[in-house]
Formats: sequence, structure tokens, C-alpha cells
Amino acid sequence: MEELLKSWGLYQPEIIQSMKDNEVDLQTLPLLEEEDIKLLIPKIGLRRKFMRGWQERYKTVAISPFSASAVELLDPDESSFCMPTVFLSDVASTGTASTESISGEDVAGQHPHLRLELDSPTTPFEAPPLKRQNAVMFDTLQILSETESGRDVIKAVQTDKLLTKRNGHTMVTILVGHLLTHYGPNPGSFEKSSLAQSVCRAFPCLKDPDGVTGYEAYYMKGARGRPATGYLEEHLRYVRKTLKYKKPPVSEEDTSSEAITVTVEVTSDLQEKIAWMKSNSGPRYTVKDFMAATFNIRKEWIGGSTHSLAEVIEEFPKILDPLMITQDFTKLFKDVKMEFIEEWPNYSDNIIEYASLMQINWKSQLDIDVDEGCLTREEKDNLALLLLPLMFGTRSKTKRGGRSAKSDHAASFIELKLEHTHVPSYLLGIDSSSRPQPFILGLYANSKLAPSQVFVILERHAIEVKSLSEGVDICYKAHYVFNLEYQHHCHGVWQFIDSNIYGKIDSKNLPAAVRAFRAFMSNTASSHGLPPS
Repeated sequence: MEELLKSWGLYQPEIIQSMKDNEVDLQTLPLLEEEDIKLLIPKIGLRRKFMRGWQERYKTVAISPFSASAVELLDPDESSFCMPTVFLSDVASTGTASTESISGEDVAGQHPHLRLELDSPTTPFEAPPLKRQNAVMFDTLQILSETESGRDVIKAVQTDKLLTKRNGHTMVTILVGHLLTHYGPNPGSFEKSSLAQSVCRAFPCLKDPDGVTGYEAYYMKGARGRPATGYLEEHLRYVRKTLKYKKPPVSEEDTSSEAITVTVEVTSDLQEKIAWMKSNSGPRYTVKDFMAATFNIRKEWIGGSTHSLAEVIEEFPKILDPLMITQDFTKLFKDVKMEFIEEWPNYSDNIIEYASLMQINWKSQLDIDVDEGCLTREEKDNLALLLLPLMFGTRSKTKRGGRSAKSDHAASFIELKLEHTHVPSYLLGIDSSSRPQPFILGLYANSKLAPSQVFVILERHAIEVKSLSEGVDICYKAHYVFNLEYQHHCHGVWQFIDSNIYGKIDSKNLPAAVRAFRAFMSNTASSHGLPPS
């Protein structure tokens, strides 16, 4: 900002301070109205100088979004030998000039990374697919290379094959500023999609290998009442909110439909089995058979609104057995993978490495002082589980207007207490309104990475399991068996587990942080000559 003002002959401390006081930066600068400028710079002489530079930079734009009738893309292996050719049949101007007044040289001046040729009526080319048009609208490397911080980002990503949180913020800030400069505060989905695609084209290591487009982490168009998501969209939203721009209403489909209810007939035989399970604890195979026979009754009770979760547990107390939770989950989702405990070691090393790059202070946040190289396999698996909320947790505003601490994220997923904790008293002290369930409780003596007892906490009941890994497995399944929502603070954690371990969630709904980690895992596997996990 200071360099820009200096180039306009306005390197005045009072103007710089006014910009800082009103939180005006390079992103918001092109969105100012003349009334805003009057308030920022009361002195007429200085304001006139500012207006001249501001109008020359932001109000004289040669082109805006353009549509191409044919695009020849660069072959990545031949980028040093040729430049892409774009044939333009329609160039829309943001000013009052007609499209005929814009020449190929004008367009090339705005986009020096393209070679343009005006299309003639006799051209043999037809309009290419939209994806090919998107690829040449932006050049992420060109945009970033215009600033020193952007050049640092390019160097870091190309060297480390990783985009850290700080560099990610810098890159998104620069790219969003470019969007605002050329397309205003409300660019269309075409422009945002084009820029997101350009990011992954410039840095292939950032592409989500399991995504539909690969660049969903940066932009994914909204549909069916679901708003658009991605780093670019979220930062644009933040800028608009800062400047009090009204957000256009999101059209929602009419999802109202009459539910078809099928009532399960509770026969005398089923009633006898329910009564037997209330007063008998075994044999175990009989409990398993009777629970399977009464599954549809529980499914109807839980899916309807006539019975509370407490009433379901009272009628079917054996449902608090981990084996019975797994059995009901299997009946609900026959095709879902079940091997969490077996699969988790394939992820834990990558998670620890990724956290060390992205969350440098994770040891202080978890209050753990360990040498990762000296940990056992089980301790590494447990550490990776504890790191998940720091990587994929959802921060929210507190009642005082601040941001929730990352310790809240960790405790909403796995809470660790000293071994002498009296579990019945702990359960009585849980406030279900402020502490949604289920979650995992671990009791430890000396090391947080080696708990001696682990429980899944559900409706103030403690379901004992053998390990943290099994606790996460049972807790995940309990969400579906009892039709419970994911806790807000660790919503992204469960989505990560859902998509990567169980393969059940729709990939369109994944948070950007999860997609970024999948890109890191794919890139790590490729660098070691291994297939992606």
C-alpha cells in the first residue's frame, strides 16, 4: 500500500495512518466509493492527487471477462517453445467502448501471458469446452510474480511441494485482489472457477487427486441450496463483509416432501427378546442375535420423533456395547469399509509430518513434549489422532466476540484426563447443552499418548473400549447409529475420517483443509514412488 501511494506522490503519514485506521488494504482499495475517499482524505489537494491515481489504476480497464471461440493450450512439456493462441470472437468491455474498439494489442497488454488473434468469420474453429477456456483466463504465476511476497510463495511451493498456512493466506490474498481489481466485488462463478483451476495448473502438487475437478479446495460452485466454498470464495466473502456489500441470496430448492413412514410391527416374539435383553447379559451370541432381530425397531425409533435417545437406550441397554454399535452400523451401511484400526497407521505418519509443517507449535497446543522419532507405533497413531482437531477443526466466534481456542477443538474430539478421574462424577458434570456428545475420553497416568483407559461418552454413559483408535471407530459409528450431528468444533475431523477411512461421505462436501491434506499425501506418495493412499 505504501509503495502504491508513493507512486501516486502521496507518501504522507496522515494518509497511511487513515488507511490503517479504516482497515483499507490493496484488496479493498479498488472497491472504494468517492464518498469513502472523502472521509479517508479530507484535504482537497491530497484527495485530488489520490483520485487521479486511483481512477487511472482502477477505473480504466480495457477488458473484463471474455469468451473465446477457440483456445489452443500449452503442452506443459513445450511451454518454453510456444505460447497459447486465443481466437476472440467476443470481448466484453467494462467501459462504454464497443468491442470493435478493442484490438488484439489491447488484450495482450492486459494479459501478456497470452498470444491473441482476432477471430475471423471464416475461422474453422468451433467453441472449445468450457474447461479449456478457463485454463487461459488467468496465469497464477504471472499474478504472483508481480509482488515480492508472491514470488516468495512461488519459490516456497516449488521447492517444498507444499503450501503452508501463511503462504496460502498470502497467495489467496493476492489472487483475490486481482479478481477484485478486474471483476469487482462479485465476480462470477466462471471467473472464480478459472482462477482456481489456474492455481492447480501452476502448482500441480496442490491438486486434490480424489476430487472431481481437483481444485475444489480453492473454489467449488454452489448448488441445490449449498453455498459456494473454497479458499477464494471464503476470502471474497470476507472482503465483501468488511465493506458491507450485500450478499446475493442463495436460491434453495424446495426440499419439502412427504416422508413415507413404514411402521415396524412389534410382535410378541420381538417383545420377549427385548424383555430378555433387559434382564440378561449373556450368552453373548444370543444377545447378538436378538439385537439383530430388533434392529428395525431401533431404526424406526431413532429415525422418528416419538422416542428420545435416552428412551432408546433404556429400552435397548445392550446398544451401548461396542460390538452392537458396529453390528447396527453394518446393517445401515453394508458397503462401507470397516477397517479403521487397520487403516489408521497408513495415515498417522503423514499427519504428524503435515502437522509439523502446518502447525509448528502443536506441542504447546497439546501440552505434549515428545520426540517423534522415539515413539512406538501405537503412540504415533494416538498422536496423529490428537493432531486432527488442530488441522481440521472449525473455529467459531465466542460470546465475547473472539475466536474459540484450538484446545476446545481437541477436547470436543478427544478429551484427556488424569487416571484418578472419577468417571461417574465426570459424567454427572457434563452439560449436554454446551458439550455435545458423543466424544472420546482418555485417562492417562504418565503420558497422554498412552492412556490406560478409553471411553466413548454418549448420553452421559461411558462405553469402554480398548484403545483411542477403537474409540474413534465406535464414536464415528455412533453418530450414524443414533442419528447424531457432528460436533461443530470437530466437524472437519469427522469429515476427514468419513471420506478417507470409511469412504462414505460425498466428496463435494469436503472442507478445503481436508482437500489440501489429500493433495499433500498424494504428492508425498509420488515423491517416494508409491501409489496414493
